[in-house]
Amino acid sequence: MKKADDGIPQTVAPVEEIQWSVRDAAGNRRDVTFRELIEATNGATAARADLHISRSRDGEPFITSRQDGMIQMLVPDPGGPATGR
Repeated sequence: MKKADDGIPQTVAPVEEIQWSVRDAAGNRRDVTFRELIEATNGATAARADLHISRSRDGEPFITSRQDGMIQMLVPDPGGPATGR
């Protein structure tokens, strides 16, 4: 079995960062963690936040969590920086 990082860049999967944010009623953006999203939905402290990445039949990525049962769609921030992709 091959190690997760064998030191050869061509065999290591790229890492992508997901930045979570919410907008308040005034439209102001606030960065949050995935755990904070779960806690806000449940109204209670979460000991952990299990993140499951999936893709819809038409290819759209989404995130789910067993802790809150919510489906989080991944959408670009229209006010955020361009990724150049």
